[in-house]
Amino acid sequence: MSIKKAGMALWTVLVLLAAPITVNAGIEATRDALGPNEKLLASEELRSTNGSNILALQADGNLVAYDSRKTVLWSSDTMGSGAVECILQEDGNLLLKNAYGKVVWTSGTAGYKNSRIVMQDDGNLVIYNERGSAIWAKGITIDSLTKGEKLLADEFIRSRNGKHILILQTDGNLVAYDSLKKASWESHTVGSGAVECILQGDGNLVLKDHNGGVVWATDTYGFSNPTLLIEDDGDVVLYKERGMPFWSNGNINADLPREALHVDAPAGYVANTGDIEFDNALFDLNNIAHEDLDQFINNLISTFGISRPWVENLVKKEKTPPADVYMIVRTASVTNRPIGTVEKYYADHRGQGWGVVAKELGVKPGSKEFHALKNVDTGMFSKGKKRELRKKDKDKDKS
Repeated sequence: MSIKKAGMALWTVLVLLAAPITVNAGIEATRDALGPNEKLLASEELRSTNGSNILALQADGNLVAYDSRKTVLWSSDTMGSGAVECILQEDGNLLLKNAYGKVVWTSGTAGYKNSRIVMQDDGNLVIYNERGSAIWAKGITIDSLTKGEKLLADEFIRSRNGKHILILQTDGNLVAYDSLKKASWESHTVGSGAVECILQGDGNLVLKDHNGGVVWATDTYGFSNPTLLIEDDGDVVLYKERGMPFWSNGNINADLPREALHVDAPAGYVANTGDIEFDNALFDLNNIAHEDLDQFINNLISTFGISRPWVENLVKKEKTPPADVYMIVRTASVTNRPIGTVEKYYADHRGQGWGVVAKELGVKPGSKEFHALKNVDTGMFSKGKKRELRKKDKDKDKS
């Protein structure tokens, strides 16, 4: 082989060997995201995959997102801060640090492990949690859930001011905390097995266990395009489509028209049997039962001959509305099904109303079983009415 040919062959080999290095360098130069513990140094940038938008840590210490026309999309407003490093911590917090390692700016998103920050093709700069849900966008903390969105165990949303969080704990309890870790509201579902908090498209906020069974619900269905917020004052609020609150910290908004809850009954417990008269009777029974739970439990046991531990577990530990416990027992009696079977149907469809539960069990509207549910007086309602009359008489005497 001539010296010239040998030289050409060697040159070809060197080019081929160098090619992968050049390609890899290009990929690194046009990365669009940072993962846990990844960073940008001064004068480095992220670029969207379409090449139109960049996030740059400028030499003046400002972190800035630009579009292709150099229009500022967002900035950290840290010019002159001395920031020389932008790092996404493993806990999800995005930080700017100066040459001495001092933090000069933060996104305030600590608590979201395995997060990513992405410079998107649409110009949005977003931090996503490990499940791919947005937690921060262009400087704004995501403080809400919209229809169909959910929290899984140990996930949370944070108020815009960063002082409050709403978290679904691993013990199954949904809790709102302030910055001092003091609880301002909770669902009282410790030990329920809840692993998912989802805002349904019908306005009902539900907690579900790993089998998909509903273990707790706000019972606020009937509101399209709802939003759940953790407010700057720590309140947990459900809003309807035009921004009107219909539920806050466990209480239904009494100012809403009653038809909004699909029932002609006072705000509060809603049975949704499909029969207004029966709904009102169950509403009254529920209120009366809460006045004296022990008496209610005694009445239920003596009327139906059921297990005291089972009733007390549902009413006192799992916080099931007393009227719902009554309906579980009553429905089992009417349909000749085991109480455990009816309880499971109730858990699977809780929040959808007793009309849905009954239909799932084969009790059709207008059927003899439905009329039995509605009309057969077990004595529970009459006992409640007598107690209510006695209470009214006592209140009258006091006045």
